[in-house]
Amino acid sequence: MNYHPSPKWGLSLASSRSVTPPTTIVTNAATQTTTSQSAALTYALTPKLNLTAALGVSTSSTPGATNPASVTNSYLYGANTVLNTTLSASYLVTPFTSLVFSANRSIREVNGANGTTRRMRKLQ
Repeated sequence: MNYHPSPKWGLSLASSRSVTPPTTIVTNAATQTTTSQSAALTYALTPKLNLTAALGVSTSSTPGATNPASVTNSYLYGANTVLNTTLSASYLVTPFTSLVFSANRSIREVNGANGTTRRMRKLQ
């Protein structure tokens, strides 16, 4: 959903849910469910310069997944939650070319058989 309360401000909201079949027989897993929500706020500083702040949350889970004792990789089993934050500035050089500066911060939580682990990634 996109909403523009004024010519300079814009708000975008999105939500989705997807269900996928198991990808391997070895995991003895049920279907994987992924739910995502995101929001972005944009401000047009000038007609050519836009500033954007965005926040997104994505959760994937595999209900009924079993974790064999020989496998300890929690990325394959359990639930994952990813929180993304983004700040960006874009400058429209020509109608077909733009320059973009973007800073992204991602935090991933994995809830598997080994407990909860938290991994942080910074992308620039």
